[in-house]
Amino acid sequence: MGPLRSVAPVAVVARLRCDRVLYGSPPAYSGWRRPHKHGDRFAFKDETTWGIADEDVTFQDERRGQVRLRGWHDLHMRQDADTSFTAIYVEVRLEREKRPQPIWLAYLGATAHTVREAWLWFDHRWPIEPSIRFRKQKLYWTLPNLQASTRCDCWTWLVEAAFWQLYLAREVVRDQPLPWQKPLTRLTPTRVLGSIGLLFAQIGSPTRPVQTRRNSPGWPTGKPRTRPQRFKPHRRDKKQHKNRPKPA
Repeated sequence: MGPLRSVAPVAVVARLRCDRVLYGSPPAYSGWRRPHKHGDRFAFKDETTWGIADEDVTFQDERRGQVRLRGWHDLHMRQDADTSFTAIYVEVRLEREKRPQPIWLAYLGATAHTVREAWLWFDHRWPIEPSIRFRKQKLYWTLPNLQASTRCDCWTWLVEAAFWQLYLAREVVRDQPLPWQKPLTRLTPTRVLGSIGLLFAQIGSPTRPVQTRRNSPGWPTGKPRTRPQRFKPHRRDKKQHKNRPKPA
C-alpha cells in the first residue's frame, strides 16, 4: 500500500489475511546505535498483543445485525515501515447457527476517518464486485471483441439494460431450481436469469420473427474493404538491456 500514498486525495480500504503480523510505531531514538524501525508486535492470531483499541464502536445494522468495530492506529507491515495505517477488526453477530468469521481491514488515507465510515465503504463495495462478475460471466459483457469504442459503449448499455430487466423481474418470476439446487424465497440474479424464459413466453416480444433465408449474398461487389489499424507490439532492445549499468 506504500505506492498509494503518492496518489492524493485517495482513501484505501483493503482486507487483510487473518494471519498477518503488524508492528507499531518505533520508540524514540535513544542516541545509541541504529534507530529502531518497528515497535511492538501486533499479531492477528495472538489477542494478547493487541492492547487497548484506539476506537471501539458497536452498533446495529439492518442486514448484518450487531456489528462491533475495533481500530488500532499507526500500524505498519514489516516490509514497509514508512506506511502507517489503521487496522480494523470487524465482528458481525448474526442470529443464525454458524456465525461469520471476523475479518481484518486496513484503512489508509490522507484524512482521518472513523472505523465506522471505513466499514461502511467496505460494506458498500462488497455487492459491486459480484455484480461485475455476473455481467462478465452470465451476460457476456467482455465476450465480444469489438474494435470501435462506440460499439463497446453500445454493448455495455445493452448489458446494463438486460441486468435491470432481471432486477425488475425478480418479483414476478417463479423460482425454477435445478434438481440439485435448493428453493429460494429471495431470488438471486442468476436464479432470475434461469426463470425469466417462461415470463418472456407469456408476454411475448415486440420484435419481428426471424426471417428464414438461404445463402447470404455476401460482400457487395465493388465496395472497398477498410481494415482496422494495426499496432506493432513493443519489444525491448537486447543491446539496450545488455548495456544497462548494474546496481552497485
